[in-house]
Amino acid sequence: MLWRDNAPPLDLGLNGIPVDINEDGNMAIQRGSTAFLWSDGTLRRLRGTRWRPHVYVNALNDHHVVVGDVSRIDAGNDRAAVWRNERLRMQRHPPGCRPDRYSGWYRGVNINNSGLVIG
Repeated sequence: MLWRDNAPPLDLGLNGIPVDINEDGNMAIQRGSTAFLWSDGTLRRLRGTRWRPHVYVNALNDHHVVVGDVSRIDAGNDRAAVWRNERLRMQRHPPGCRPDRYSGWYRGVNINNSGLVIG
């Protein structure tokens, strides 16, 4: 559902949870362990990798760049991720941290219009 100023609500017909919206009305949407970018009435799936197929999104900026994380089936190996033009780029681990099952929880939380990601 999209609520707009001085207009009736618009049913987008989406089966998922919108997690963020940008100034153009584009949305990052979560459905289970699958995520989408809704842009100009088109729903595009954001894909993970073969080894990290689960995708979770948290935010998008006004340039349609989405941030979130990708993970494996087993817990503890989340990697912060950014999708530009629906293409995945996993973020590097912080210096000095080993990406093992105990320190592998890196999630992209937010992104600004300059492309700075926090997590």
